[in-house]
Amino acid sequence: MKSTARMLGGFKARDTRRHNEIRLKSLDYFKKEAIAMGWGLPNILRHPEGGFELSIDFGHGYRFLRFETWHEATDWLIGIAPHCER
Repeated sequence: MKSTARMLGGFKARDTRRHNEIRLKSLDYFKKEAIAMGWGLPNILRHPEGGFELSIDFGHGYRFLRFETWHEATDWLIGIAPHCER
């Protein structure tokens, strides 16, 4: 393996690790908000028909959204979280 391939692989691994940390940070943010406001906790669960389902409560009832992967569901949370930006 050439050193440039190893170096690029290392950059990709670092970026993936950082993005996964941001995903978990956004999920934790919404869990803390839900506890503070008395809402239901957000969940990302495997759906029986395939994919994943995000259930989140913003104080006016649950909202259920379906996604292909767990990463897409957490990326949606990153998009609406005020401080969890890349």
